[in-house]
Amino acid sequence: MRKTGFWPTVVAFALIAAPGASHAEKFRLGHVGPAGGIYDNVATSLADKVAKASGGSDSIEVLPNGVLGAQPQLLSQLSAGTLDFWVVDTPAITIAPAGRDYQVLLAPFLFDSQAQFRRFMQSPVAEEMADKVRTAIGIRHLAVGADQAPRALSTRKTRVVKPSDLAGLKVRVPETPFLLDTWKAWGASPTPVKATELFSSLQSGLVDGQENGLGIFLDMSLNEVQQYFIQLDYVRSGVSIFMSEKTWQRLTPESRERIAKAARDVGVESAAKFGPYMEELRQRAKAKGTNIVEPDVAAFRAASMKIVSDFDGKAWPKGLLERVRAVR
Repeated sequence: MRKTGFWPTVVAFALIAAPGASHAEKFRLGHVGPAGGIYDNVATSLADKVAKASGGSDSIEVLPNGVLGAQPQLLSQLSAGTLDFWVVDTPAITIAPAGRDYQVLLAPFLFDSQAQFRRFMQSPVAEEMADKVRTAIGIRHLAVGADQAPRALSTRKTRVVKPSDLAGLKVRVPETPFLLDTWKAWGASPTPVKATELFSSLQSGLVDGQENGLGIFLDMSLNEVQQYFIQLDYVRSGVSIFMSEKTWQRLTPESRERIAKAARDVGVESAAKFGPYMEELRQRAKAKGTNIVEPDVAAFRAASMKIVSDFDGKAWPKGLLERVRAVR
């Protein structure tokens, strides 16, 4: 009788504690974008796909607007495993020393198209870069979830077509040494301004222009204080889905595959929408009275070549730039 009562108990315990037994996973995802913006669209799409793939047992709580902190804080939380997912511009990982290689993605005119950027991000070179980050700080790159509008230039009064047109213009540029020197080489006077103060700085004339993609230009209503949008398209990148390696390691193989596939699917769906998205942005900008300018891209490319050469081996490891360029 004793033996009969013992075995059902053991079996019941084994069913509960078995290492691959399915159980609900509750994840948290942080980003600094507004609800309904490009970061949020990627985040909510991932959450929807993960929930559907798991039959509703797994869920991702999306926390937008930087409620968990700014980018450095989100990176730190992801590395520590207190945050599970982070949605951010791909090159933003450079805020961690381990992400130094990603600075190469800021080299002007590195990619001729968004499709070329996408191909690179699926290449062995990109995998090497991602592995360095994962090994060093425990952050895994899952996929490019969406394409960003290429970085360009807007100005208050000046129609810029060639580098010499930038002479004396105060342009708000991210405080990255490589980008600051690039804009100096083009003739501008790079001026640091906090993102939260950009609109008022443009409105007051503290700065004459700024560099961002057309999506951010419209989302921040910069068209109200800028007359020209110069479609320089000098840096192409995307919005990446990063995941905590600590979270990844505690999941079952089945859960990992569901999440990896969901992230890939978000990216595939968004890639098909990029062309129409850019056309929609251009039409919206024109409807708001913005003058879209097609610059002499070849002149800007030529004027940036020396800067790119000078920073090879400083901003990123020597030789990496050529390896990235070789991926076509």
